[in-house]
This record gives sequence, structure tokens and C-alpha cells, in this order.
Amino acid sequence: MSKYMSKVLLFSGLPGSGKTTMAKDMEADGWTRLSLDEKVFKMFGKDSQTPLSDREAKARQVLFDEALDLLQHNQKLILDWGFWKQVDRSEVKKLFMDKGYAAEIWYFTTDFETLVNRVENRGKGSNHIINPAMMEGFVAKYEAPGSPDKIIKT
Repeated sequence: MSKYMSKVLLFSGLPGSGKTTMAKDMEADGWTRLSLDEKVFKMFGKDSQTPLSDREAKARQVLFDEALDLLQHNQKLILDWGFWKQVDRSEVKKLFMDKGYAAEIWYFTTDFETLVNRVENRGKGSNHIINPAMMEGFVAKYEAPGSPDKIIKT
């Protein structure tokens, strides 16, 4: 197999849009899921002293290294990272394509009420709670992809 058989999917969308649910479903079909949220928690636990942007940057670098190693072994990868900014999506997609790997951006979208309901339900009993006011802020910050390779409406 050549590295052109390997593929990377960049899952972009707000919390509650269905990215992780679909990624976990795809694991049964041989895809490997790399989650930024899970890596940050694994590396830093409940550390609230280090700014989130610093924790995410360190975790992202570890995940890039893991991704490149997996791709060299002809794995199909899902980067379950949210990718809120267009520049981040473009840079990461280009990074993998420049190394000869197929890469696609999948944009997950749904209505605001569904987002709020989903994160409210999954947050019960955990310390990872997103309330409606927080979600409004997330919506304001999120840059929807202008031309994703695939749109998933959930």
C-alpha cells in the first residue's frame, strides 16, 4: 500500500453537532479517531492554571506526531478537533496533503436548540458542562467552512 491509500478527515463543528458520535461509529469500520479534547484531558487532567490555548497547542503537536505515524502505517484517521477557525482547517489539511495524504474537511451542523440539548445531556454528571450562554459565545466565535468537502446535517 502506498501512503495515498491513507486518508485524514478533519471533523469541524460546534460542540454537540455530532462529530464525536460519527467518529466513534466510524471506528467500527477501521478508522482511527484522534480527539483533541481527550488528549488535553489525558495530558493535563483538570489543570486550570495553564491557559487552554497552551494546553491545546501542546496536545495538538502530540496528536500531529501520532497522526503522521499512523498514516505511515496506512491508517484512515479522523481528527475530532472541532477546527473552529478557517485558517486552522486550511493549514492542517495542507500539511497532510503536502505529505501526500488525502485530506478532507467534514462540516457538522445543526440548529442551536439541538446543540444546547445535546451538550446539556452529555454534561450531566461531569465537570464538562456547556450552558446556553457559553454555546452562544461558541457560535459567535466559530467560522463555518466556506467550502467543506462534505456537510453533515445532524
